[in-house]
Amino acid sequence: DGWLKSEEGHRLSPLGQAVSSLFARSALRIPLAMQLSLAILVGCASARSVDRRNPVSKVVDLLREMQAKVEADGKAETKVYDKYACWCATTTQRKKDEIEASKNEIASLSNEILELKASIATKENDIAKLAADIAENEESMKQATTLRENENKAFQGETSEMQSAIGSLEKAIKVLSGAGTGGASLMEVADVVERAARLTNKPGSFIAQVAKIRYAPQSATVQGILKDMYDTFVVNLETMNAEEASSQHLYETLMNTKTEQNAAYSKTKAKTEEEKASDEEHLGMATENREAELESLSAAQTFFADTADACKNKADEWQERSRNRDEELTGIQEAIDILDSPEARKLFTSATATFAQVQQLSQSTTMNVYSELKKAASVSHNVQLAALAVKVRAGGHFDGVIAEIDKLMQTLKDEEQQDIEDRDMCIEEENANHNKHQDLLYAIEKLANHISKLNGIKDKLSDEIVETQDAITDQENTMADALAARNSDHDDFLQAKSDDEAAIDLIKQATEKLTRFYKNNKIAELQLEAPEFKVDKDQAPEAKFSGAGSRNQEKRGIVAILTQIRENMEADVREGEATEAAEMAAYEKQRADDRATMEALKNRLADLQAEKSETEAKISAAETKKTNTEGERDATADTLKALKPGCDWIRASFNKRREDRKTEMEGLFNAKSMLAGASFLQKRQ
Repeated sequence: DGWLKSEEGHRLSPLGQAVSSLFARSALRIPLAMQLSLAILVGCASARSVDRRNPVSKVVDLLREMQAKVEADGKAETKVYDKYACWCATTTQRKKDEIEASKNEIASLSNEILELKASIATKENDIAKLAADIAENEESMKQATTLRENENKAFQGETSEMQSAIGSLEKAIKVLSGAGTGGASLMEVADVVERAARLTNKPGSFIAQVAKIRYAPQSATVQGILKDMYDTFVVNLETMNAEEASSQHLYETLMNTKTEQNAAYSKTKAKTEEEKASDEEHLGMATENREAELESLSAAQTFFADTADACKNKADEWQERSRNRDEELTGIQEAIDILDSPEARKLFTSATATFAQVQQLSQSTTMNVYSELKKAASVSHNVQLAALAVKVRAGGHFDGVIAEIDKLMQTLKDEEQQDIEDRDMCIEEENANHNKHQDLLYAIEKLANHISKLNGIKDKLSDEIVETQDAITDQENTMADALAARNSDHDDFLQAKSDDEAAIDLIKQATEKLTRFYKNNKIAELQLEAPEFKVDKDQAPEAKFSGAGSRNQEKRGIVAILTQIRENMEADVREGEATEAAEMAAYEKQRADDRATMEALKNRLADLQAEKSETEAKISAAETKKTNTEGERDATADTLKALKPGCDWIRASFNKRREDRKTEMEGLFNAKSMLAGASFLQKRQ
């Protein structure tokens, strides 16, 4: 009669065979859960049913319901993925900004490091030059000391001989003044004169007089010559002493100048070394900050790369899931098209028999549904499920129960979706606020370290400013003392020059007075050399009386002495003028060096004060930023604290609630599957 048997042994009508054939053709595209549901409906159908209402329409309704659920799941998952994609975009952009900021900071620190290295190299060259200048001055001082010692040694020897000669001449004059006739004493005088003559510029002239002394001891010329020699030696000794004093003064001036220069060089060198040490300290801090920024950059780049990979993988996963869902929906739609096509509806309508009906289906279905609902209600403690189970047991039309089940299943799905959204919201909010809190803590720590370093720089700058101000005060005092000393020395020079010029004028007047008589009387002045006498033992002694020019020889000696004194004074004036000019030149040079040093100190002070002001501004900005960041940190911590109770409850109960809902959904699904197949038979009976 065209009937077949199912795997359970029940006979299938031609309509059941057609449905089985349709499922076989669509099995590759219809999900397994849907196939099982349809199999239950077919398996539970009674072969004895004579209801002419088409049951396949119910299957089509179930397929459409499942299609709607799959689409709803797709929308929910799309919302979840959109949140994840938004997080990816926000996080990657934030990390990009952090990476760009780190790169800019690293570039800034690198430039600062290069500038500090250049500054250090420049200061090293300056220090080396100052050290070379100090060494050069020390070598010059050493050479000057050696030369001065040699000159002083020669001076001591010459003055010793000169003093010895002066003493001998003085003794010889005394001998001649009381000698009477010649004798042994006169011979000694001749020896003294001969030794003294060798110290003069014209020893031959004096030696020629020695013979005269030996043979003409009573000549007044001898005493004049000795007196002239004595005076000349005394003047020469005084000149040598003056020259030695002048040389010693010039030496001391040179040594003082070089010593002051070395002191200034040493002070500048010490200051440059301090600045170099400060630059090296700044270089160390800049290098340390750059290393920290490089580590932060590396961590940010690693995080960015990992996040980008994770986001790409999630995008690929989402694309694959979307493709699978589209295929699933396509399979469902094709099954609906097959079952609900005009040809299929005509086939199902013209069938003369219904699906196989099992005896006593209504009663057994009711108990089975009741058992499923009761089991699910006992596991989840759901009052609605328990009430629905009681309603099923009491009997009634299955369509109403199915409607209640659908309503309850939708409620559970809504709860599931709400729990997922709450959980995702908690995870997203807590992660975002936690990451923000950690970033703020790190930023606060960096700001605190930065402020500490800036305060250290500020304190060091304050110390350097005080030292520079003290150096400026010392330099001003040094320049004032040098100016006062120079003015005092110049006044002394002018006074000494005035005194010397006045003395020279007096000597000239005295000399003119002494020589006027001889010029007016046309008396020849005596030559520097005494006349020669013929000595004979038979010749009578001289017995002439002095005339108008009898004292000419003595006058000549006095004039010569005055002339020598005047010339020495004139030489002193010239030497004083030269010394004053040299000292003035040395002072002007030192003054220029002092002014340059003062200018450098003032520039240094201005730079330090500007740098300190800039550092204070940076400290103020950093402290303001730190205060704002701390406020933001506290607000983030409050947000985390407010989120914690609700999110802790969601995390603790989420899995259990999901398992309970799963149990409820399974029970409802099983009950609905049973009722969906039995509903037709209930109506038929």
